Amino acid sequence: ADLGILEKSTGGKMSKAPNFKWAQRKDKIFLTIEVANLDPAATEIKVTEGNFSFKSGDWAINFDTFGEMNPEECKWTVGARDVTVLLARKEEGDYWDKLPKGGKIQNCKVDWDKWKDEDEVADDDDFDSSGMQGPGGPGGMGGMPGMPGMGGMGGMGGPGGGMDMAALQQMMGGMGGAGGMPDMPDSDDEDDDDIPGLEADDGK
Repeated sequence: ADLGILEKSTGGKMSKAPNFKWAQRKDKIFLTIEVANLDPAATEIKVTEGNFSFKSGDWAINFDTFGEMNPEECKWTVGARDVTVLLARKEEGDYWDKLPKGGKIQNCKVDWDKWKDEDEVADDDDFDSSGMQGPGGPGGMGGMPGMPGMGGMGGMGGPGGGMDMAALQQMMGGMGGAGGMPDMPDSDDEDDDDIPGLEADDGK
């Protein structure tokens, strides 16, 4: 039943099927492939709407998924101890009955550390997908480099904002002294009456 997980390499040698675990939410599937010290550059992961494949050296996984996925939203990380994969489902809905579309995969087990029943899932899920790359490779992280630049601009805006506030206060005070504000006392006696008085004091 687990033959679908194996692939033949170009040399005719059978690839080895690694152990891996899975868990799910209503909108995503988590995979943890338990192979350590893989070269990220030599690791190939492909996701289509109905198929997942992984290959790195002699290790390989290939199976059709129970439901449809959104390949553009899938992410993964090749770590020192394992490979972590986040498969985004095409549509949110009921839990899948199983991971593969066909028969049971012998090397695949449920990841009870990440598994939550449908009625236990909270809005703040515990799975962190930050730092993962997408199907475009490093290009999937394209949004990240722009953020430090934006942060820098925000930092510049801090001191600038302080100067602008001081300038605005001076301008407002000047407008009040010029008689722009005193025209309004009829609508709000006390507050606006105070401003001309202060301006007059400052002018002495």
